[in-house]
Amino acid sequence: MTRAKTLILSLVAAGAVALGASTADAQATFSISLAPPAPRAETPPPAPHPGATWSPGHWRRAGGGWAWRTGRYLRARAGYVYVPARWVQTPDGGWMLRPGHWRRVPRPMPEPYYTQPAPTYPQPAPVYVQPAPRPAPPVYVQPAPRPAPPVYVQPAPRPAPPVYVQPAPAPTHPVIIVRDRDRRGWRHDRRDWREDRRDDRRGWRDDRRGWRDDRRDDRRDERSIFVR
Repeated sequence: MTRAKTLILSLVAAGAVALGASTADAQATFSISLAPPAPRAETPPPAPHPGATWSPGHWRRAGGGWAWRTGRYLRARAGYVYVPARWVQTPDGGWMLRPGHWRRVPRPMPEPYYTQPAPTYPQPAPVYVQPAPRPAPPVYVQPAPRPAPPVYVQPAPRPAPPVYVQPAPAPTHPVIIVRDRDRRGWRHDRRDWREDRRDDRRGWRDDRRGWRDDRRDDRRDERSIFVR
């Protein structure tokens, strides 16, 4: 019984406080032509209990003047947000106090839940892959040995035939010392000596030409033997 009475008294007290706050706020819903002063900066004290909502202070009319109503903590309401009291300007240029009130927070719409059916995957037919046959082992063919290159034996060169240098023949004409004035005989002798010398040179040239021909024939014979 005592517990029930306590609960009833607490409910009545809470209703009276709320009614008094609503009455105090509602009594200022009139329009005036005088603008309110700037709001004061307040530092909220520590919350008396967890979940309390701070209601900032505001100016109100009192006996032709202005009185500041300090802020206070209100008990929070689930699903509601508190809108503090404020002065707003009317279209005719006056000022009107809108009291603080609780505004219901719209519940968010639940997100649609789509159920995705389980995908059905057709089972492919099994594919059997025949493994490729193993490659035959490589066959290494030993190439035939190359024939030995022919060996050409070059015969030793023939020794060069000796060169016989035939000395110039000694003049056969006697040396005639002409002391007299008649020199015709001396000139004839000198002409004869020149002709003999010319004949000797021709013979020596013929001998040399013959030796060259013999040497050329020997070289031809050597080349023919090498080609065969």
